[in-house]
This record gives sequence, C-alpha cells and structure tokens, in this order.
Amino acid sequence: MASSVDDGADSEGGWCTIESDPGVFTAMITELGVKGVQVDELVDLSEEAFVAANLACPVFGLIFLFKYDQVLAAPASEPLSTAETPHHLIFSRQVIRNACATQALLAVLLNARQRGLQLGPLLTEYAEFAQALDAETRGELLANARDICAVHNSFSPLRGILLEEDPSLRNLLPREDVFHYVSYVPLGGKVYELDGLQTGPSAVGTFDASLLAPGTPDSKQQLPTAEAQHHNDLAWVCVALRAVRQRISRASNQELRFSVLVVHRDPRPELQVRASGGDQVAASLLAQEEAKHARWQLDTTLRRMDLVPLAIRLLILFADHGHFVELLEEAKRKREQQVANHAEHS
Repeated sequence: MASSVDDGADSEGGWCTIESDPGVFTAMITELGVKGVQVDELVDLSEEAFVAANLACPVFGLIFLFKYDQVLAAPASEPLSTAETPHHLIFSRQVIRNACATQALLAVLLNARQRGLQLGPLLTEYAEFAQALDAETRGELLANARDICAVHNSFSPLRGILLEEDPSLRNLLPREDVFHYVSYVPLGGKVYELDGLQTGPSAVGTFDASLLAPGTPDSKQQLPTAEAQHHNDLAWVCVALRAVRQRISRASNQELRFSVLVVHRDPRPELQVRASGGDQVAASLLAQEEAKHARWQLDTTLRRMDLVPLAIRLLILFADHGHFVELLEEAKRKREQQVANHAEHS
C-alpha cells in the first residue's frame, strides 16, 4: 500500500496528518480502547478476491481512500436528509481536514456497536453523546475531542511536529497530495456510504440482513454463527465494493491513486485456539499474523522516534569527512529527476 497523508497539508485545529497504513490504523484502534479489531488492505476489489482473502468475521466496515478528485468525490446517490437517516446510524460532517482518517475509522467503529462490538470506555462515552447530536455538531464534537486527538497525533510523522514548531519550514518541503476517506457500513439491510464532505449519508444498495447481529447495542440476542456471519459479510461487502468500483470507473481517464481498507475482527484468538488443538493450517496462519503484527509494531515504534538528532549527527560526520557537498549535489540531482519525471507523466 502506498503511504499517503490525510486530506490537509498542515496541522489544523491541533490535528496533524497521519499515514494511511493498516498497521497505524490497527494500533490506533487499540489505543482508543477497542480490543480485537484490526485493519487490512484489500488489494483486489473483486468479490472473488474478498472471499479468497478469508478475513476474520465480522467485517465491520470498509474505508475507501483516494487522491482527492471532484469526480471520485461525488457521492453515489443523493445524500439522505436528517429525517431519512436511520436513528442508529452515526454520521458526522467533516469539520477538521486533518482528522479525516480518524473520522473515517470512527464512522466504522461507532456504527459497529449495532453488531455487538465493544468500544471501550472512551469511545462508548463518545458514541452515546454523539448519538443525540446532528451531523454538523458531531463534527464539532470530534474536532474538540482532546483524548481522541492525542491518540491521532501520536501517529503523526515527525514532519508534522516540526511544522508545528516552525511553520516557516513548510515552504522548504515538497507539497503533498490531498487524500480523502469514505467509509462503508451495513445497517438494517442497507449499505451506507459515510462521507464527511457530504450533508448526510448515502444508501448505496441493499442486502439480506436476516443473519445480522442484534440491531441495538444493548440487545441480549445470541450472535450469529461463524458460517452465517461469513455469509452476511460477503453479502454487504459485495454491495460496498460495487459502489467503490463504480466511483473508480467514473474517473477511469484520470490518474488513480486509491486503497481500500477492511476493518474486521482480529483473527489471532481464534487461530490460537485452533492451533492449540493441533490444526497445522491454523498454526501457519497464526505465525503469519503474528509476524505481520510484529512488523506493524516496529514501524509504529520507528514513527514515534525522534531521529532528528541522529540525522544531524550523521550530517556533521559527513561534513567532517568531506562528503557533505558531494551527497548534497547527488540529492539535488535525484530531486530534479523526480520533478522532471512527474512533469512528464502529468
């Protein structure tokens, strides 16, 4: 997956840009207090590829990330009015640009309460308060949610921190592309597109919801079996993927940079149980998952490290040994070549 930044080139309202990486999103979910949920990238948008990916159920939502384009950003259908929006569907307008990634993630998590997901103290309180508000006020609520903002900013690259300390550095850095996030969630037999730039959610299709988990967070009904849950996930995800493909087809003549992230249950607990019972396939899959999470943890640790003192020390050493000017000229040549290549293909 190509790393990208949230849609906004600077820190706004105290929110910094973050990378749209599955490992970042998974760690963020955990630090927000939600357990047993992870994010993976769906590299193929076909229904067959989703089935082959064999992701752990339930799938709580999809997040469509794309380089902002007016054609791609157009909603699938006319946004619903407040009166038309289901009471239990939590939709928020986008108020802070740099919070767009976290807003898309929250759109999935908050609405997953309808399917029995336990959000933890922080997001449960936030969801209960947000439920009674209109979409615009919910956007303001997120903009002022200091605890959520602190978690979000903890994943911001050091670049954002430096710009906070010295905004004049902005002109020395290459301008980043603007990216936008749209969430897709199931509710009551319909799939909804949640785009904070719109006035309301859009219904993009229907599916058989007879096997859905309880319709209210406090329901005591038994959750569906694994087989039924997989059938249900396949039904609604196919509707969402079709909506994403339709968006992409509208911009087929333009540069396309996008990714689809899947928010779903962490498969490791179930794999651990199966592996302990002698299931060799489960043991192999568990090893792959553990290795992936270890890579994510290392990447997250490196993102949070202040490597500026190390970089400065290396530059001093290069200068002391007479290599600084040579390396600087080489870097300039590479940058000029990158600019020329970009201009040639744009």
